[in-house]
Amino acid sequence: MKNLLLNILFLLVLMTNVFAQQDAGLTQAYANPLNLNPAIMGANNFLKVMVNHKSQLALIDGGYSSSSLGVIYPISLKRSKKIDGGINIQNDKGGAFQKFDASLALGYDVKLSKAGNLSFALIGGFGQKTLNAAILTFDEQYINGEFSAANAITEDYSFTKREYGDIGFGLMWYYNPYIFESAGKVNCFVGLSGYHLNSPSKSFLATDYRIPRRFGVQAGIKIVGGKKMDISPNIRLNLQGGMQEIMPGLCLDYRVVQGMKLSLGSYYRLKGATAFLVGVEYRGMTFGYSHDLYSKTGIGKYMPTAAADQITFTYKYDLAKKDGSYTDDNSPFSSF
Repeated sequence: MKNLLLNILFLLVLMTNVFAQQDAGLTQAYANPLNLNPAIMGANNFLKVMVNHKSQLALIDGGYSSSSLGVIYPISLKRSKKIDGGINIQNDKGGAFQKFDASLALGYDVKLSKAGNLSFALIGGFGQKTLNAAILTFDEQYINGEFSAANAITEDYSFTKREYGDIGFGLMWYYNPYIFESAGKVNCFVGLSGYHLNSPSKSFLATDYRIPRRFGVQAGIKIVGGKKMDISPNIRLNLQGGMQEIMPGLCLDYRVVQGMKLSLGSYYRLKGATAFLVGVEYRGMTFGYSHDLYSKTGIGKYMPTAAADQITFTYKYDLAKKDGSYTDDNSPFSSF
């Protein structure tokens, strides 16, 4: 019994630390590219509306959840000098903590060769983090094993709400010969992103605490296997606050008929979790679902049934098609 209590205590401390120091990680990261690398905006001419929701560890005081709404809009469609804009609104909840962020992004895409492009984007916005201290309990409130909210506590929460500004960037090189009918069948990309470059303060205590900078590297290829199938191996690396996340993955897209595509995929978060993904796209509307199983060397060691689920919806419309006809997404990026 004692070991069980110690394990639960360790897990609670671990999850509180992760929630405080790291951004919410989305398994289907390419379903919300503004949170992964804003430079991805320049890859095509689509107006995109993206909705994401992820919930995890529901057994721990309601668990942790992250919801977002994003929009990408091509401002200029010139292939030599393309400009894109985006907006992302995100709300994260975990225990007594809640975080809200609203960001604007502006990207510039330059054609380097017939099929090679370089995209650069800036993203910045406003954030607010709140603490519901009323639902917290402390050691001082327990006397002889009895709890009383009237007992005084020594913790000094100088703030229960913090506002902050935030800035970031994205850089992406991608090679996309598939947009030309007579060209090759392999697309590829490599990108670099950075968030919280100003390390904004969001401490609830009198001592200052700043959000650690987050840097990410993304790379992958898309192998176009004829008119029916695409295979997209890729990898993501995130570094933040001394913590490291490495996620190799593979996505398979199968075109059932014109305008309809089925997707299957899997990611492996090193020493973290294994994720399985499934999605369906019909004429620009995509629904995705993913399920994460935590590793036995991490959280799964203490909670064998712990899991995470993410659902996504994306609507895309090709603004370059004035007749409103459907266009397949030929960008080198994975569906997830």
